[in-house]
Amino acid sequence: MWSLFSKDPLKDFGCEILPHVINEPNDQCFWKLSRGKHKVSGKSVTIFSVDTRFGASSTELEYAKTCAKKLKTLRHPSVLQFVDSVETEKFVHLATEECSPLWDYLFMQTDWDDIQKEMSINWGLFHILKGIEFLNRDGNISHNNINMSSIFIASTGEWKLGGVEYTCPATDGMTYPTKILPSLDKYDPPEKNDHRKMRLISKWSADMWGFGCLLWEVFNGKLDNPLSLKNLKKIPKLLQATYCELVSANPSTRPNPSDVIQKNRMTGGYFDDKKVKTLLLLPDIHIMDPTEKSNLFKHISDYISNYPPEVCKFKILPALLNAFEFGNAGSSVVSPLLKIGMLLNEEEYQEKMVPCIIKLFSSNDRETRAKMLQELHQFVPYLSSSVVNDHIFPNIANGFIDSNAYIREMTIKAMLPLAPKLNYKNLDEEVLKHFARLQGRDPEGGIRANTTVCLGKIAPYLHPETRKKVLISAFTRSLKDSFPPTRTAGVLALLASLSFFTLEDAATKVLPSLCASTIDPEKEVRDHVLKVIKIYLTRLEKVSEDPSLKQSYEAKVDSKTVDPSNNSTWTGWALNVFTSKFQKPPGATANGTIGEVKSTVIATEGEETSNTKTESLTYKPNRSNSAAVEDAPNLKVQIESETSGWDCEDWEDGSETSVKEEGYAAQSKMQTGWDDTEWPDLEEDTVNHRKNSSGSTGASKTSSYTETSRDDFVFDSIGSTRNISQERTAVYQKSSLPTDPTKRKPKTGGAMKLGAKKVTMHMD
Repeated sequence: MWSLFSKDPLKDFGCEILPHVINEPNDQCFWKLSRGKHKVSGKSVTIFSVDTRFGASSTELEYAKTCAKKLKTLRHPSVLQFVDSVETEKFVHLATEECSPLWDYLFMQTDWDDIQKEMSINWGLFHILKGIEFLNRDGNISHNNINMSSIFIASTGEWKLGGVEYTCPATDGMTYPTKILPSLDKYDPPEKNDHRKMRLISKWSADMWGFGCLLWEVFNGKLDNPLSLKNLKKIPKLLQATYCELVSANPSTRPNPSDVIQKNRMTGGYFDDKKVKTLLLLPDIHIMDPTEKSNLFKHISDYISNYPPEVCKFKILPALLNAFEFGNAGSSVVSPLLKIGMLLNEEEYQEKMVPCIIKLFSSNDRETRAKMLQELHQFVPYLSSSVVNDHIFPNIANGFIDSNAYIREMTIKAMLPLAPKLNYKNLDEEVLKHFARLQGRDPEGGIRANTTVCLGKIAPYLHPETRKKVLISAFTRSLKDSFPPTRTAGVLALLASLSFFTLEDAATKVLPSLCASTIDPEKEVRDHVLKVIKIYLTRLEKVSEDPSLKQSYEAKVDSKTVDPSNNSTWTGWALNVFTSKFQKPPGATANGTIGEVKSTVIATEGEETSNTKTESLTYKPNRSNSAAVEDAPNLKVQIESETSGWDCEDWEDGSETSVKEEGYAAQSKMQTGWDDTEWPDLEEDTVNHRKNSSGSTGASKTSSYTETSRDDFVFDSIGSTRNISQERTAVYQKSSLPTDPTKRKPKTGGAMKLGAKKVTMHMD
């Protein structure tokens, strides 16, 4: 009857015991380990249980109560952290930080490589030594149970000391406690059974012998016989001398933990490892100067693949997030942050990384924004459309008007992975507004080219009405640009967007513009123009023969479904070409900031065409997204590259600057139906320039055309040109004009810069 009014002791226990059992009691550990959850914080914990109702002895119950009492008083990073406990006459439940037995962690891992396992052992042994040092020196306590069964792995990947049920005060000449599990006797030091040597023991003798046993088990497996300790074959050579001292039969010769740590941290020692040293520096991030922080973050980024995933996610990542939030970490923290973020699951990424990404994009530091733009493809798949449109894009859009050319160019390229997630207002209105200005007015030729490329790339994501209004107007205007790669981009964009044009638009708007480009000064542009014209004409011929094909050819004109796979190869080529040509000179030095960078394009007189290299370049985006772009197998673009060693796949890393263009190609003005205030006019009336005579009304008029070959010019580092050979002059005259050129005095007219060619007009 009184049981009805008795209180359930588990109600006062701060943790909930989950049914997931980690480890059952065995011959070396009388605890049952289960998963649990803290009732208030919801954090995962591990429950150590001893219950006489399920087979535990009363002696084990008493030792369990002693363990809970002692663990509650020990606080150290290398000792298992106490959370809560509950005791009754029949059971004990001890809650600690989330952990798992060392044996399961070390020998049951199947996805580790040798480097990760070696690093985990190195880092773990160091932690155990620090824990023993804390107990022996600071706490004046002897653990007396150091072996693999008393070591646990925390969620951070750090090794922690547990099994404190046999601890006792550490004094010289102390006696060793008796263990209740007979299988643990093999870990007892030899002097326990030799009373003559007991007077030689020190307060660390027993624990250092146990550490020697642990070291042997880590590299060999569980110890069955103490005689096996003589086998050194699998012990690393750097540890063999220390190991022999640890398992010495004379307790007075065993080194103390501080000496072992100091000896092995010296140059050439076992703990003299850059990866371990990097982890040891994490707690000191907040007191480092900017240079030290930058070096630390660089090392972390380099070593991430060598660390176990647990160490990256739960040890390094929190330290980086704190440094970013409170320590003014700067741009150097971006790379390791994003790399570790790739190891997180969806829920963890949304909780830890997304707020950090939003804050990074709002930074005023140019280097930080540039780093984020470079790594955009890594984290865009994890961002929701609402986050992109409300928080990410408004900050990225500021890069379109940045005074630094590199930021503007990276912002343009960022639209490729962002386009599938942008809404109508941001993509069809904001992005195109900036693209219109950049394509028509930006002084950097490479940026104008990349704007054309990216517009063609994001075309499938635009609204059909927007495509009808924008694409033809934008691409045909690019055919009039003074920068040859921009014209090439416009030609190929017209080809890639073929399915978005009606046959009427193709015949009345696209083909006339392409035909005007068949006399382009650049042969590469002319070659592409002629090929594209043939494709357009072939389509028109097929429809002329079979009008029923018109419907299938125009099926995608009004389609809102996204199929970007047909326009990927040409854009990959364009981005590589336009950015790789404008890298910093090999002798340039980096000062750590993103400043103004000048381009260098050099062509020597008499340069042989055999030095050029023909390559088929394709763009392969490095991101996992259902709407990601795949290479189109039906479109291969052969290009002529004037430099070797171009990176054909990673176009993000090669774009430093673009050549400044001062004039635009002379082309006839063409109305496209798009507002000219948005896409500024690119024409300069220089070819058909007319100059009235200032003399008498009967004065004769003659025009002469002087063309200088591309090979006869050298481009200096700022894009200006100078003539290095004689001009070849062709004089075109009308029959009604005087035929003697000596009677005419030529006057110098305007000059156009056409990328790699200069045309000088002499007008009479």
